[in-house]
Amino acid sequence: MPLTINDMPVHIFEKICSNLGEDYQEKYRFVLRNVCKSFRRLVDSWTPKFNKISIYSDYCRIRRHKMPI
Repeated sequence: MPLTINDMPVHIFEKICSNLGEDYQEKYRFVLRNVCKSFRRLVDSWTPKFNKISIYSDYCRIRRHKMPI
């Protein structure tokens, strides 16, 4: 049976993701959660590095603003 992305060791996944930049856990958290269930479980295990998220909305658009710790 061929190996799939779900068979990838966690340390390899995190090494690949670290190439996205130092803040990849914050910047790509929601993108990676939507890839597959195994990625979602891994991403959900990361501790968020922000303490407040504010969402502002006017009638035309929604803006997101996060406050670092």
